[in-house]
Amino acid sequence: FADVIYSHADTLVHASRPGDALAKIKKAISLNPIAPDAYLWCAAGASFFLEQYEEAIAYVEAMKDKAPAHRIAAASCAMIGDRKRALFHRQRVASINPAFDVEKWLAIVPFKEHWQKELYREGLLKAGF
Repeated sequence: FADVIYSHADTLVHASRPGDALAKIKKAISLNPIAPDAYLWCAAGASFFLEQYEEAIAYVEAMKDKAPAHRIAAASCAMIGDRKRALFHRQRVASINPAFDVEKWLAIVPFKEHWQKELYREGLLKAGF
């Protein structure tokens, strides 16, 4: 049932409950130690919103296909002041989606609480988006 737990964790991230989400996703990972990238991306998001930026980066680094997670990695790197790695991930986003726009992105990402969008916006802007 690891996939069901992952789905619940992902929902909790968007419901502005990142602490609960991280606990759930860690459980899913423990049940499926060869975790799919989606699990790791969910854990990175939950970690970011708990302001555990190094952990968020580590989850992204563990992904086989980091393409969907370069934004959260760039924001995390920027939040810890690592401009070089933030630039690397921002450039990856630009190569995948040259028309990426922070405000358009945040308008479609479903977060329950405004603070999540503001934290994500801060990280993305610090990363140079």
